[in-house]
Amino acid sequence: MVRRTTAGVAALAALLPAPAFAQSTGTSLQALALVIVAGAVIVVAAALVLGLTMTISARRALKANALRMGELQDAVGRLSAMLDHAPDGYFAWAAGSGLETYSPALVASLNAPAVSTRSFRDLSHLLVADDYASLETAAATLREDRVGFDGEVRARNGRVLMVRGRVVKGQSGDPLAYVIWFFDATARHGRQSQVEADLREAERQRDQLQEILDVAPFPTWRRNPDLGIAWVNQAYCEAVETDPATAVAKGVEFVPGTGPQQSRSLAALARETGRPQTDQRRFNVGGDRRVFEITEAPLDAGATAGYARDVTEREDAWHELRRHADAQETVMDLLPSAIVIFGPDKRARFANEAFAKLWGLDSDWLDAKPTHGEILEALREARRLPEQADFRAYKASVLGLYSSVLTPEEENLHLPDGRTLRVATAPHPFGGLVFIYDDISSRLELERSRNTLEAVQKATLDNLFEGVAVYGADGRLKLFNPGFARIWKLDQAFLATQPHVTDVAERCRALFAHAPGEWLPLRDRIVARTLERTGRVERLERPDGRVVEFASVPLPDGNSLYTYFDVTEGTRLGPHQLGS
Repeated sequence: MVRRTTAGVAALAALLPAPAFAQSTGTSLQALALVIVAGAVIVVAAALVLGLTMTISARRALKANALRMGELQDAVGRLSAMLDHAPDGYFAWAAGSGLETYSPALVASLNAPAVSTRSFRDLSHLLVADDYASLETAAATLREDRVGFDGEVRARNGRVLMVRGRVVKGQSGDPLAYVIWFFDATARHGRQSQVEADLREAERQRDQLQEILDVAPFPTWRRNPDLGIAWVNQAYCEAVETDPATAVAKGVEFVPGTGPQQSRSLAALARETGRPQTDQRRFNVGGDRRVFEITEAPLDAGATAGYARDVTEREDAWHELRRHADAQETVMDLLPSAIVIFGPDKRARFANEAFAKLWGLDSDWLDAKPTHGEILEALREARRLPEQADFRAYKASVLGLYSSVLTPEEENLHLPDGRTLRVATAPHPFGGLVFIYDDISSRLELERSRNTLEAVQKATLDNLFEGVAVYGADGRLKLFNPGFARIWKLDQAFLATQPHVTDVAERCRALFAHAPGEWLPLRDRIVARTLERTGRVERLERPDGRVVEFASVPLPDGNSLYTYFDVTEGTRLGPHQLGS
């Protein structure tokens, strides 16, 4: 190569014309030719070196480019494989050529074979007609105006696909491709539909609840996390005399005349403690002085709910009951009977002065409301209760009355000091028990004396020869002795039934059988005289030959005493015979 280059140079030099000064001096000409030849050689050599260097660099560049091209092809292959195996499909147009490409996942999600989809128009028979028409319009706008879009389309196989159209740009900002991504949103659409259905149901229930609260007769409200009024019902508006929008906008509180902080204090306490809080307020509503029981309860996210109940009647009734109870306690303090009332907690709610005096207990100690068990222990220590072999069992039996006594009960209690108490136990209407103690020692002694006297009197009457009968003001036989039954031949069992004097007279009718025509007038006369409260002494001659002398004496209690004497034998003897 060098030689071909030198010969060329020499030939190029031979073609050049010889200068004029070269003819004069041959040596100078030769020297100039040598210089020219040397320069040409240098230029040619430099060109050869440069060409060789460029050849080597080009080969290296080609090799590097080939390697880079291979890497790019591998990368493109991997990206293409990744896109083809992505769970979501796509359809794309090349920006320059308009070449259409799509992923297998797209046709798979539409349940269509790959060969059935070769162009975008092939999707028309896979999508619902209206949805495809909308998608086609959006795709045209994407390609022509480069405007992206988002939406949903329905496939004929029942799937719901979310579509997203985008312009893919290069580093220069020019479009490279137009892509529509397809995402299977069937499950999400189903969940969304369910969420929307649940939301509609929740809204329906909310509206129903609000409707119920609006017709509720008591004010109800809801507070925001800042404790401001967020919602009120119709009763609330009627109480504060405004409409719901104004009540919420102006934060009209239910309790008038109080600042926001004071009104919100109960709600703040409920939110702080996490439990409902209740308070009573008395104020004017519609010109009437009313008492309301206000409750604030905590809700989620720092909100609270409140409601108010009109308890005016309840409070008035309670105060009226309290006045009655105070009056009853005043009356019971004046009663001679010892009375103590124990509540459901078995504590003494009330004890009158007679109770403290009967048992020798301190009134101030009783005012401290000791338990029933503590009172029993105090009486035991003072040896005022009957001696018990097992006091613990006795105490348990007394305290067991709170669960066993359903109706009033009575019993007698014999104390060590010789007194006898009548104890009446009854359930209290408000729970607990009422105990009433009466000292019946004197009455028992009086009853014993009276019973003894009656026994003596009865024995005396039973042993009298005369007949004795006592008729009450109602004409019934109250008392008789065997002599009365014997004289008039009457059954004592009959007389024990306290028969009327008319019935007694009828039982004696057999004694006057010989004069039946005279019996009725005689009976009426006997009955009339028996009912008269006048003292008299008479003699009656019976048809059977017996002569009975009787006397009547009015008694102070309204009864009448009759005594009967059989004087038949005396009347048969003459006076001289009686005298002898």
